[in-house]
Amino acid sequence: MRVLKGTCRNNNVKNVVVDANIFISTLISFPTNLRILRPFRYNLYAPSKLIEEIRNNKIMICEKARCEPRDFDNNFNAVLKLVRIIEYTEYKKYLERAAQALGPEHPADAHYLACALHVKALFIWTNDKDFSRQAIMPAKNTKQVFIRIKIFKYLDYWISRGIRER
Repeated sequence: MRVLKGTCRNNNVKNVVVDANIFISTLISFPTNLRILRPFRYNLYAPSKLIEEIRNNKIMICEKARCEPRDFDNNFNAVLKLVRIIEYTEYKKYLERAAQALGPEHPADAHYLACALHVKALFIWTNDKDFSRQAIMPAKNTKQVFIRIKIFKYLDYWISRGIRER
């Protein structure tokens, strides 16, 4: 497990917190959906709570993915290389605010929101509708993220083409 302390606060880089459901869907369809976690121009972050959530769902993920536990561990480690895990001690000062915003029904989700506040995330990448009930951090689903990535790729293509033609 790779746990990185600190965050990237560079204005040219966009920080995004990734929810466990994105990781789970990636692991279920590994390696087909591995590209889902390789977004264009984003630094991906997740709270340390993610590792616990994924490990708690290991049996379900293995059943749906039709993989052996050994393969699960290898796939999970490969996916973890794409994200920076933020320790609880780094984002805990935002946890109370996050818990109030999400309500008492979603204690695990508060960790993702607190992590997003800590890294000054652009948004939380999730397919969980519970995040839409709070108003302190935007949440985008996978479809919205892919649309955003395609727009940036398109713009980069035309900008780089214009530079090459000069």
